[in-house]
Amino acid sequence: MAKSTAALAAQMIRKEIKAAFPGLAFTCTSQTYAGGNSIDVGIADQTPAVKQAIEALTAKYQEGKFDGMNDIYEYTNSRDDIPQVKYLFISNQMTPALKQQAYNEVRGYWSGAEAVLPEKYEAGCNTFVPSAGAYASELVWRAFCAGELDSYTVGA
Repeated sequence: MAKSTAALAAQMIRKEIKAAFPGLAFTCTSQTYAGGNSIDVGIADQTPAVKQAIEALTAKYQEGKFDGMNDIYEYTNSRDDIPQVKYLFISNQMTPALKQQAYNEVRGYWSGAEAVLPEKYEAGCNTFVPSAGAYASELVWRAFCAGELDSYTVGA
């Protein structure tokens, strides 16, 4: 049985990521469904620069983009030399250990945060930090996405 276009593209993406980032743990899955196909690449605890590099490396495998304003899919990147999919998603998840690390940094950075935030992320993630004007979980995610953690020791 022949592989789908999405499966072939995912196979090529796996090879490219392994070559560009030796030792990086990641997932790469493909789906084919009515009206299209997609690839999901999952990484964990990586800096924004690594995520951006993977996005740049894999962008050629996405045929175009969805224009929500006009409710149409625009084929802006069609190529005949490689298999492509309609949608390509790169997700960078935080493991519980890195969430706790980022949470510790948030507790130490924002004035008064230590007084309102308990020691464990799970207990304090939904706590509002008045000096920051945001919830702890949002501050943790902002620090992670912006690459503003003091160190990426977990998963490095």
